Amino acid sequence: MPLDAICVKALVKELNDKIAGGRVDKIYQPEKDEITLLIYQNNENHKLVLSANASHPRIHLTKQNKENPISAPLFCMLLRKHISGGRVVEVKQHGFERVVDIVIESINELGDYVFRHLICEIMGRHSNIILTDGDFKILDSIKHIDITISSQRNILPGLTYTAPPSQGKINPLGLSRDEIYDILNKAPKNTAADKAIANLFLGISTFASREILYRAFGNIDIHMEEVDDKSIGKLADEVYDFFGKAEREEFYPCVLYQKQDRRIVDFAAYCVTYRDDLSVVPQNYISCALDEYFVVRDQAERLKTKAQSLNKYVSNLLSRHEKKLAMQLEELKEARKKDTYKIYGDLIIANLYRISEKQKELVCENFYDNNKEIVIPLDESLSPSKNAQVYYKKYNKAKNAEIYVTEQIEGNLRDIEYLKSVLFEIESAQDIKDLEDIKEELVSSGFMERQKAVKKEKKQTPKLREFIFQGYQILVGKNNVENDYLTMRLARSNDLWCHAKNIPGCHTVVKYKGDEFPNEVIEAACKIAAYYSKSKGAPNTPVDYTRIKNVKKPKGAKAGMVIYEHYKTAYVSCDEEFIRGLSQ
Repeated sequence: MPLDAICVKALVKELNDKIAGGRVDKIYQPEKDEITLLIYQNNENHKLVLSANASHPRIHLTKQNKENPISAPLFCMLLRKHISGGRVVEVKQHGFERVVDIVIESINELGDYVFRHLICEIMGRHSNIILTDGDFKILDSIKHIDITISSQRNILPGLTYTAPPSQGKINPLGLSRDEIYDILNKAPKNTAADKAIANLFLGISTFASREILYRAFGNIDIHMEEVDDKSIGKLADEVYDFFGKAEREEFYPCVLYQKQDRRIVDFAAYCVTYRDDLSVVPQNYISCALDEYFVVRDQAERLKTKAQSLNKYVSNLLSRHEKKLAMQLEELKEARKKDTYKIYGDLIIANLYRISEKQKELVCENFYDNNKEIVIPLDESLSPSKNAQVYYKKYNKAKNAEIYVTEQIEGNLRDIEYLKSVLFEIESAQDIKDLEDIKEELVSSGFMERQKAVKKEKKQTPKLREFIFQGYQILVGKNNVENDYLTMRLARSNDLWCHAKNIPGCHTVVKYKGDEFPNEVIEAACKIAAYYSKSKGAPNTPVDYTRIKNVKKPKGAKAGMVIYEHYKTAYVSCDEEFIRGLSQ
């Protein structure tokens, strides 16, 4: 559900209760479209997030912590200049729209008290965060909107702020029951009732209108042509009651979960009754509901975006290496003609007496091949002995090239294998930190240049996935760096090592307990290795397993790249249910 005007009204009430009168202590901009304000009020720090993200625009108090860039963006610097240290006077909702105005009193360069308006517009891809002075002159915005983007309204420094254009809907707050009845009675008869209500009244979505319909009739699949005068009266009662509670600020903040898998799917500022497939979990504040919902959704969206960008970068690298490999194989094919050049040289020397000046070819018996007749091209501008020297030089060059190209091919094949493993890591990444770890890995491996102005962090011990099966500890790496740490540093010689055969996957290690590993434990470890591999979910995945003492890292190999011997192969299938059933 979009963050509708009812949720906004609930948020405005909460923010006035919690941060009005508070001091703007710190300002951050962790994302290009997101601002975080730390507000001190009543001996408590409140963290307020304002987001103009096209997919998840919002404003609410949060407990989420995000890493901030070393250098603050320009908009963040402007906010610090104008409202840092300021006092939140009040928080207002523009009409019954999804527009929140935070009024802040601060001190300007001259030492005078002035008012500033920090306006958050929650309007999908048109969302914005705007700072104005007390007269609503725009000082700046997180998104600049000029004539090339919108012909209706421009958001640029120096212009006077105007509210978003009206949608032609009716503000339901303050309407009498009879007024609502008249409005509903004029709704188009050939329209679905949920859409009709949402199109008539300002500030609600079809989600809210379906809830109203369900409360009125116990059914949401209704057309307006099915609604007679008596039914319109019943519907008007529910609409009046629904918006009356919003006007009286009687809210029921809640989070909605799928009953089947407990996956969070929505939120609301009122009790939702029309969805039998959802569990309604009440929250103390609407911010709690929004924070719980958007932390999951926002992280997933940003993870997807960053993963796609990194995936494209690595895929392009892989493509270049594969093209390079094709060229190297052609070079190797050419270099392997070296023996032919030596034979040509030897046969020319053996037949010097038969070759005359300016002869274009030599036809002779090849004593290397049962004296079969052979034709050798000659350069007529060179002497017979010079022609032989030319072929000997080609032989030596080809011989050296074969050695060099073979080494290059081996190195390129290792790089291709490594990049394929990195692509698997990107697909398996669970959060932004996983992607940052992969970037750092690419930098360390020489496949990516280090970005400027990056915070230097102390190296931390990798936090591996951990499972317990029949008392045995099973550890799993999440990326090549963790795989390297697990296999080459943490594991001991008698520990059991597992890896999906010939495909990218995570290293899996079972810690040794002083006796032979039970077959059930080996099978479980192989299932885990199969699950955390490229063939996740596939039936009969081959998984190699051996003792750690049989696993080696070749000299100069990239992180996570190993060779092994004295192994056995198990064929296993694994699904998510098995993984969830393991204790962690």
